[in-house]
Amino acid sequence: MHMDVQTFIAKRYKREKKTTDRSKEANMIANTWLLDDNVGSWRHKRMIQCVDPLIESYPKANWLTVGDSRFGNEAHYIWKKGRNVVASNISDQLLKKAKKINFIPDYIVENAEQLTLNDRSFDFILCKESLHHFPRPFIGLYEMIRVAKKAVILMEPNDIFHDHTLFQELFWNAKMFIKRMLHIAEYLPFERAGNYIYRVSVSEVEKLSSTLNLSLIAYRGINDIYYKGVEFAAVPYSVLYIKVQLWIWLLDALSNLGFLKHNDICIIIWKTMPTKQCIVRMKSLGFHIVNLQKNPYV
Repeated sequence: MHMDVQTFIAKRYKREKKTTDRSKEANMIANTWLLDDNVGSWRHKRMIQCVDPLIESYPKANWLTVGDSRFGNEAHYIWKKGRNVVASNISDQLLKKAKKINFIPDYIVENAEQLTLNDRSFDFILCKESLHHFPRPFIGLYEMIRVAKKAVILMEPNDIFHDHTLFQELFWNAKMFIKRMLHIAEYLPFERAGNYIYRVSVSEVEKLSSTLNLSLIAYRGINDIYYKGVEFAAVPYSVLYIKVQLWIWLLDALSNLGFLKHNDICIIIWKTMPTKQCIVRMKSLGFHIVNLQKNPYV
C-alpha cells in the first residue's frame, strides 16, 4: 500500500533525526571527519573552497551552515578562516560534541524546511550536500533565501540527466549502450538512508531566482569521485589518493571538452549585488556569472 505524502514526510524527518548506524565501521568513519590528513577530508575541502571569494570579500559577514552534519565541518572551515559562523542541523548529536571539543564556535538545531530564524538573520547561508536529503528541497531552499541577507550557497549533485549539449547527448547514449551490452545496472536515484537524490540544475535555480526578482546567480561545476576507504587513505602518500586524483583529472578533461557535465555543482544565489572584488575573485575560480533580467512590472 502506498503511504500518503504527509506520512512519508513524517517518516523522513524521523529517520533524519535518528542516530545513524553506530556500527564499529560507522564510528571509525565519523572520527575521520575531524581530521584533515585523509582523502575523504581532502575531497570535501576542495569543494568547500568555492566559498573562499565570499569569505575574502566580506570579512565582517556572519554565516550559517545548514545540514552541517559532519561535526559541523563546513562551519569549522569558515571559522578557521576567521569568520563568524553558526552550524546547524536537524540533530545535535555530532554538533554537541564538536562544540565541546572546540571544533566549531556555536551551533543550533534547525529543520531546514522550517527555520525558526528571522528574515535576513545571516549574511550568507551555506548548504553543502544536504539539500538532496530534504523531503521537500524547494521549501528548504526558499527558507534559506528568506533567512539570508546577501546570498545562499548550494553545493550539491549536478543534474547530469537533462539539458545536454549535442556532444553530451551522443556521449551519454554511447555510455548507456555500453552499459547495457555489459549488463551493468544503473544506480537508483535513492540513498539507503531513504532520501531521493535531488540533483540541482542551473536552469531551475535561475528560474526560481527570477520569480523572486533577484539579480544574479553564479555557478561552477565540480567533479568528484568516491571510493570506499577514502576516509582512511592518507594524503598524499596512498594509492587511493592517486586513483581519486586521476579519475577527477579524467572527468575534468571530459567536462572541459564538452562530453560530460560536472557531477557536482556550486551555485550561489545572490540577493544583493556582489562587490566587484568578489565577482573578480569568483571568475578567477572558474565561476560563471549570470545576470538575471529584472521584472519591469514590480
